[in-house]
Amino acid sequence: KRPEPDVAVFEWENNSYDLGRMPGQMTTRMVQANPALELLVHQDPCPRGLVFNVDSGPLADPAFRQAMSLLMDRTKVANLANVPGYVSPVLWPNPGVIDENFYDPAAAESFNVTTFDPVMAAQILDDAGYALVDGQRLDLEGNPISLDALYIDVGNPAWTVWAWLLSEQAQLLGIEINPRLLDIPTFFTVGPQGEFDILFRWFCTRPSDPLGGMYAGLHSDLLVPIGESSGGIPGRYTNPEMDALIDQIRAGDPSDPAIQDLFRQAYALWAEDKPYIPLYSENEGVMFNNKYWTGLEVGQPWVHWGNHFRQMLTYIEPTQ
Repeated sequence: KRPEPDVAVFEWENNSYDLGRMPGQMTTRMVQANPALELLVHQDPCPRGLVFNVDSGPLADPAFRQAMSLLMDRTKVANLANVPGYVSPVLWPNPGVIDENFYDPAAAESFNVTTFDPVMAAQILDDAGYALVDGQRLDLEGNPISLDALYIDVGNPAWTVWAWLLSEQAQLLGIEINPRLLDIPTFFTVGPQGEFDILFRWFCTRPSDPLGGMYAGLHSDLLVPIGESSGGIPGRYTNPEMDALIDQIRAGDPSDPAIQDLFRQAYALWAEDKPYIPLYSENEGVMFNNKYWTGLEVGQPWVHWGNHFRQMLTYIEPTQ
């Protein structure tokens, strides 16, 4: 049984534990109290994002999705994480230099992939016909816009506060966004079934071949009606151009320059259409106690998910 954090902190200080996770706010105290403790910070392999349900009212419009993206202050969200994260225009772990074989920086800039700009968002909404009447933003049928933003609480403020920050910015433009906290079983039911407007999600993608996590789930082969569980990215997006790119990429080798050009085209189309958007990327902190053991370092295979005992045995040695 996992001990409660306020109890576990004393066990860490007394050298009772060797490896594990603790809430970020407690790690500073622990390291100060016990010099044998070291916080190993690494990049989580599954960056966080928001999925838009393109079957839901104004979210069917790429211009509206663009406006919603511009209302998201990603840097503020990243800094709220237990271990402060980082903002990246790609949805795969970013070691600081993004591989441009699979990514188009011009498209990221042109389509404002990570930009926070409420003024630009308001202008896009005005230009697209979403009128502001008596403080309320109306959809193209003249109805006030109201959307739900779904999230879960796992003890990391960044997983929850994003919805309230988005709601706050949207309200300033006359749009109602209702943050809704779900229990975990409900979250994993309504998400795949498409019963949402805006949904928090993580994307697990390899930097050497981002097809699986970033694009493959957008193929129309995975499209099912609302209420049925989808095996893809659940926003009900479909685009024949994206389908064709995915099919060609699947048939090729990621090391082939011609296939890498298709990756860049897929990135540009994704950036323009915004079926989902990047939110922020997690850094994770794993606490390691070198009182009795040494040898664990950032970058080893265990580091992605923490307490992987077999990988741990590969590296550790008794402290001399």
